[in-house]
Amino acid sequence: MHLIGIVSNSKPTLEQIAAIARQSFDANQFQFTTFLYENTSEIRSLVQSHKNTIIAWIFSGETPYRCAKPYLDEGTPAVHCIINGIEFYRYLLYCLQFSPVHRLRVSIDTPIQDKASWNELLEQLNIGEKSFPADEVYLCPYDSLRIDEEIERVTQRHIELVYNKKVDSVLTSSTKVYGVLKRAGLPVYQVHGSTFTIRNAMLKLSEQLMERHIIRHQVAVIRIGVTDLDEFFSRHDGSLQIQMLDMRIKRHILEMCQALHNSYLSQKDSGRYEIFASRSVIEENLSVILSTIEDIRLYTNTEMSVGIGYGSTTGSAQHNAIHAILYGRAQTPVQKLTIIDDTGMIQENIGTKEALTYQPSTNDPALLAKLDRAGVGIKNYAKVNAIAQRIGRPFTSAELAAQMGVTERNARRILAALLTENLIACVGEESLTRRGRPSKKYVMSNPDNTPTHDPNTAAAD
Repeated sequence: MHLIGIVSNSKPTLEQIAAIARQSFDANQFQFTTFLYENTSEIRSLVQSHKNTIIAWIFSGETPYRCAKPYLDEGTPAVHCIINGIEFYRYLLYCLQFSPVHRLRVSIDTPIQDKASWNELLEQLNIGEKSFPADEVYLCPYDSLRIDEEIERVTQRHIELVYNKKVDSVLTSSTKVYGVLKRAGLPVYQVHGSTFTIRNAMLKLSEQLMERHIIRHQVAVIRIGVTDLDEFFSRHDGSLQIQMLDMRIKRHILEMCQALHNSYLSQKDSGRYEIFASRSVIEENLSVILSTIEDIRLYTNTEMSVGIGYGSTTGSAQHNAIHAILYGRAQTPVQKLTIIDDTGMIQENIGTKEALTYQPSTNDPALLAKLDRAGVGIKNYAKVNAIAQRIGRPFTSAELAAQMGVTERNARRILAALLTENLIACVGEESLTRRGRPSKKYVMSNPDNTPTHDPNTAAAD
């Protein structure tokens, strides 16, 4: 039985989503549990404390989804109820119907990510030659990761517009704002997903669960090799010694294969080995693989490196495994275990607190143009972005250098180049000693060039 979590700060919404979810999924395969939060600061611990039991998540809106996303494991199915244009127009009709002057004079708060969508919808309200009085619609964007800090500002903005008779009603996506305005007796409507919106989210989640099922049953190839073969052969002056050491290494690997059910070993030659299994088996036993490599190092005094490849075919999995082990050996320091899948996704330093997952490619032409002008490759940019997300606060060039395995001079060069294209932002300085210049602190920037905020300090809707 698989468990799916539903998250919202509205009890009626939780009940509505849970009822539709039970209709959409097979009761013999899936069960649902609901989580009612008050502040988004609760979402991080909520997700992290249940990640071992819940296989997928449904969020009632953009705010809880964005707050949870940094803490979801890579590939975890997760959706949120996205309100479409038709539903937006439905709420605008409510406001128009109850307007005493029969004009659309409304104040709307929305996550800043949805501001462009609202503007586009409002522009499409022009019918024929009659222009839409856009100056009577006020958008109040907010950062959904910091909504608790902005609740008072957003609420006061709505109240000010109503009391100054600039608007006749308010549309809000925030339960807290809705509660304050409702208690104050102001004409306010809370925007939330309809049955249609929720069913669309269920369809999307079904697709993600199916994709996850297919991925977990992909072929996996583990390529294990002596890190430095030249040194390996030079240490042993006879073929008998090499064969004996090879047998000792193989014994540890065969013991590992016993723990990796339905896997088998194919030796390439002395010092190089391949294991075939399924992706799900490997993902569930990464700690076993790391423990085996450490045992080989301790008992044979031989450094080993591992590349794991996932693929839809054995050939693609082998190709990715070879690419992974070569990539891991090219890093400084050499990585014990690297993973690459068919999408090109790279996982580094698996099993350590420096673990990183990033996609060294993009379909965003604007981002590629900026990186081209900056002279920074997409792989380095993706790695910087992954490191910044893992640190979770403004970082220095020294911290970046340590994580990337490069000199601090190279790290400063990369940061300076990204800064010229507003792909990062300098948000302050720190000085840990009395001497020397203070170190600058950076954060990644959103596509709209606004600095991203630290999710650890975020609070909630």
